[in-house]
Amino acid sequence: MKKIILLIALFFGASFAQAQKKNDAIGIWFQGSTNGWAEWWGIDYKHLSSNAALNIYGNIGYDSDDNKLTVGAYLGYYFLLNIIKADASVGRFPLYWGPYGGLGYWDQRNNNGVAARAGVTGGISWILPELPMDLSFELTPVIECNFTDGGSSFQDLPISFLYFRLMLHYYF
Repeated sequence: MKKIILLIALFFGASFAQAQKKNDAIGIWFQGSTNGWAEWWGIDYKHLSSNAALNIYGNIGYDSDDNKLTVGAYLGYYFLLNIIKADASVGRFPLYWGPYGGLGYWDQRNNNGVAARAGVTGGISWILPELPMDLSFELTPVIECNFTDGGSSFQDLPISFLYFRLMLHYYF
């Protein structure tokens, strides 16, 4: 009887351990933009499911040339498209797209304000086969509205800026 109970416990324990996938990741990102000055880098948290991903981005930056401090927090919810088929030995390559938005604050030589940003992100990830890591590249066209002491202003509509981001994540 003890052997049967032990066998059942081992069976359920093994199947539970296999079901536990690493879906949460922390990462670092590097970013460029068509506006000339952008948040250059930051950290993010990623939660990955079978058909979607949630990314929470954050950054604190300082540009000594312009004496400009920026702080931002952004959120993206992305739908995964597993249409690129590859051998499992080279990893997986999901494409993704979805809404992106966030708020930022800047302080530059007595000129400060808040920026609200919304857009749609599209990208591709390379989920490495042997390491719990991924490498992602994404493009995000956004509309941005800046609120300053002098009022609010939309940048050149319909698309204010195009951001391109390179990210590296470690899953835990």
